[in-house]
Amino acid sequence: MQRSNRKAAATARSQITTSARLVLDHESESEFITEPARKTARFSAKPRQIASESPEWYIAIDFGTTYTTVAWHKRGTHTERIYTIDNFPGEKEHHETHRQIPTEVWYPKRNARPFGNVKARDIRMRFGNEVHRMAEDNGGLELREVYDDNDRVTMMKLLLDKTNYAQVSKEKLHETLESLKSKGCIEENHDVFHHFFREVFRATKARLSPDFNDDSTVEVTFCVPVCYNPAAVAILGAQVERAMRDVRFGTDGKSPCNIFVVHEAEAQAMHALTNAMYELESFVLIDCGGGTTDVGIYRIALTDPLRLEAEVHEAMGAMVGAGDLNNQFRTLVKGILCKETYLEQSGDTLDTIVAAEVIFKFENDIKRAFRYNDTETTYPIRIRGLKQSWRDDRICDNYLVLTYQDIWSIFGPSVKKIGGMMADAVLNAKKAGYIISKIVVVGGFGDSPCLREYFTEQKNRMVKKLGIPLKLRFSAPNTSATGVATGAILRSINKADGPSRIPCQSIGVLHHIPCDPENEHYTPEILNQPKTWIYQEGLDYIMNTIRWIVKKDDNMLESVHTVTFESEHLFEPHQKEWVIEEQLWASETCTLDFYQLDHPKNSGRTMEIGAVEFDISKMRQKIRTANIRADEMADKVVILVEMTVIDRNLEFTARWPATPDGQIIQGSRRFFSIASAFTPGTQ
Repeated sequence: MQRSNRKAAATARSQITTSARLVLDHESESEFITEPARKTARFSAKPRQIASESPEWYIAIDFGTTYTTVAWHKRGTHTERIYTIDNFPGEKEHHETHRQIPTEVWYPKRNARPFGNVKARDIRMRFGNEVHRMAEDNGGLELREVYDDNDRVTMMKLLLDKTNYAQVSKEKLHETLESLKSKGCIEENHDVFHHFFREVFRATKARLSPDFNDDSTVEVTFCVPVCYNPAAVAILGAQVERAMRDVRFGTDGKSPCNIFVVHEAEAQAMHALTNAMYELESFVLIDCGGGTTDVGIYRIALTDPLRLEAEVHEAMGAMVGAGDLNNQFRTLVKGILCKETYLEQSGDTLDTIVAAEVIFKFENDIKRAFRYNDTETTYPIRIRGLKQSWRDDRICDNYLVLTYQDIWSIFGPSVKKIGGMMADAVLNAKKAGYIISKIVVVGGFGDSPCLREYFTEQKNRMVKKLGIPLKLRFSAPNTSATGVATGAILRSINKADGPSRIPCQSIGVLHHIPCDPENEHYTPEILNQPKTWIYQEGLDYIMNTIRWIVKKDDNMLESVHTVTFESEHLFEPHQKEWVIEEQLWASETCTLDFYQLDHPKNSGRTMEIGAVEFDISKMRQKIRTANIRADEMADKVVILVEMTVIDRNLEFTARWPATPDGQIIQGSRRFFSIASAFTPGTQ
């Protein structure tokens, strides 16, 4: 039950009781017999106003395995005016295709100190473009000494991936995170999400200023794969919310964060499938990203607005993408130049030469121009000081001239792998009874002319083999990489016809049950759980049970759904700080109330998603006086807690005395985003 060292004593002293009286404004289906429902007063109109009004700004984050895109739209402008953030810190040059940043962070060495030209302000966590610039540039060598390669976090999104592929990358990621925890850079693995999003929001806020300021209202949409379970969505959502509060991004730190969740597939479809679709039409969606490729099969539920049904077949994925090409190209060039040792002088090494002169040419020219059918083209790369070689005719004076076969040896394995996944998806759909009409290719690698030409040839072969018409769809040139974020903006602007507000996750609060002989509100099974003696009251208590205030697959929730309960706490007579804590828990399966956390019905199936603290220290003497007059225990306090689901947020309010008209406890309001409790796309 402890949340921090500062609160440890407060939590211990409050070993306690949440009273049996829970009052709901809807009919309960639990084993607990409640009193007749009663209405409670609303304590704040602000969340309703936020929920009912369109935000001034829409921000969407396509959080990718290797690259991340941030799109934005301002209320009142045409939906064609959706832009992406393009000048994040560390960006070398402006380019239409440079509207993504690497999904990476790099922590400085623990004991790093200023030296030489390295100032104290330079010793900080780097993110996105800064990481790549630090790794590739041969300048700033002094600053480079502040950073250890082992403290660079890549592919952090794999923390949430439960599939069987990418095991090697996952193992490497976990090794890095364990090392960072041992060095004190992070406390938990998920802190890397928080640190990354924090810098993304800070940079976005700076990019959109002065129009975007601390008073601006904003809705942040983040995209998740269809395969993510509610727990993964909750983890990501919690870190997005945490970062928003840190940066004051659409919140003052106390007001609710307006967060919306969208499936990546639906966002991609919103961007790529603008017309010529009909209801119940089935299609294959191929997302070719920087480090991974995902292939899913979907069916259209609605065309206006565009909405998808669930996947009609299990998605496929592989660790293959545009990012692989850079590594393979680097290996190819180093292999060709390995004997040209004269290049390594004045501090230059083969690695720094390749990074400075070769990779940039490949990334910005060759990769974007290479065509599958153009077998005669050669690809010259300028390398200063290179001398013609009698051993290899590709090595010329000041130039390395690569052939079609050289470049195809890099592209071929990735393109063929993805092409095979495309063919498998069409066949799997046919076996499942679905006829595929279109193949939609999105993601940054989808811009590659080589991939497009190879896919066209592959599609034509499938048409002949299967005897079914197939159309191949690509995003407009140079938009594939940003398509998910752009589509997410469109989806967030138009939330009509989304999923019903039926929870896909249970949310509950920790609850302690007094074993009073007169207590007849609980079943024998509940009362037979292990008990703890609370000496102040002279009673046994069943500690750490969970009362689920939102239940998975329960009735559809209204946009405003309220639960109230009385929370009863005991403190030691000598304690001056009275701090009450209400813990918030979530589960993808649990719905039965009042079972302990370690009970088989809950054990291994719950996760803590936060806590709300009510500091009533200033009211201590007033409460003690009232208790003495009422012939109650002096150090016992009963507060009324109201928990209200407002759209996709959960609001907490506390009152003392425990009545609807009681005094609102100063500083007691807290908000949590519970977007993960609903299917992505739910309004």
